[in-house]
Amino acid sequence: MLRATAPNKERIAGIDALRGLAVLLMLTQHIIYWVCSELRTSFSMQAFGALGGLAAPLFIVLAGTGAALAERSRKEVDRMLAGRGVVIIGYGYALNLCAPNWFDPESWYVLHMIGLSLILTPVFRRLPGALTGALLIAVIIVTAMLQSLLGTPLFLNNWQMASTSLPGGALRLVLVEGFFPVFPWIAFFLAGFLAGRIYRWEKTTPGRKSDREKADNALPGQRRGRLWKMAAVFFGVSAVLSGIYLAGFEFAASEPWLRFFRPVPGFYPALAPVTFFLIAAALFLLSVFLRFQKHSDESDPANPGRSFVADRFMALLACPGRCSLTILMVHIPLIREPVVRLGYWRNLGVFETMAVTVFFLFVFLLAAVWWRRVDFRYGAEWLLRKAFP
Repeated sequence: MLRATAPNKERIAGIDALRGLAVLLMLTQHIIYWVCSELRTSFSMQAFGALGGLAAPLFIVLAGTGAALAERSRKEVDRMLAGRGVVIIGYGYALNLCAPNWFDPESWYVLHMIGLSLILTPVFRRLPGALTGALLIAVIIVTAMLQSLLGTPLFLNNWQMASTSLPGGALRLVLVEGFFPVFPWIAFFLAGFLAGRIYRWEKTTPGRKSDREKADNALPGQRRGRLWKMAAVFFGVSAVLSGIYLAGFEFAASEPWLRFFRPVPGFYPALAPVTFFLIAAALFLLSVFLRFQKHSDESDPANPGRSFVADRFMALLACPGRCSLTILMVHIPLIREPVVRLGYWRNLGVFETMAVTVFFLFVFLLAAVWWRRVDFRYGAEWLLRKAFP
């Protein structure tokens, strides 16, 4: 029987469950985009695709949150985080080689971005909270400037995000024009890192002053479970920036300012309004899942069925969440490569697409539930823990 609490007492069910939701969103978006022939005409396919766009922001934000939580629960945390970062980058390049119809060997995808962020975490850990927040904002500002300097198109296609033929080569992909380049995606990791410190402050007992002092690294005024307020600030900034552009101000439609104000509904590349919006959405969902976890952990004598349902729901989502890295690495060569090679690329109608999508969601979810019985042994996460416990 599923339980919300993982065998490892250090695990946080809400974070595992939210990562599981990100897995399901990722699978849904990818499969729809890979096999549906009616993407341009079907509103339902476009809607599911848009929801799936939350997966990568969630993965990177949660990686930052996990890094912040590791400060309290691990010894030799710098070595562990940096070492795992190196291994995850290795996973990323291995995935490039396993998916030649999508990536070039030098492509910079979400795994590379998470790995580099973990390598840099020993630096982030030593920054005061206010400086970390300032660095987050600075990254978004510098992103717009770099995109303008390089003449990055407002819509990048797959070839441009994988090609090293432009000036700067692979470094250009890593920093600005890859699938998930350092600018602006390191800002997502920093947001998650701040969120993790806020959560730590919330969970600190009154007698543990050292933890409270460390948690002072949280953004000023954003303590005591105020993740949702942090999210609201980012939502507000996104709305204001977008509003200035939509109001027709001329300066907001010219370089480099349009990269600060134009609300392009996509993140290839990510302009400032969508960056703030996606960070806000990820933080809001994190706040919701942590609150949901709290309610599922509390017994309700008046309504015992409520906590039972919440507990089972969190436990179910946590299963793919705990093997998210493995699923990310496996599903691309397992599904996308055959789709391309066998001629099914964007070749199915809406009904067939939904049937295929539901089938794979069920398969991966069932596999994750079964795999949980042996604590996800021999997966990518298991190897990561063995290499850097």
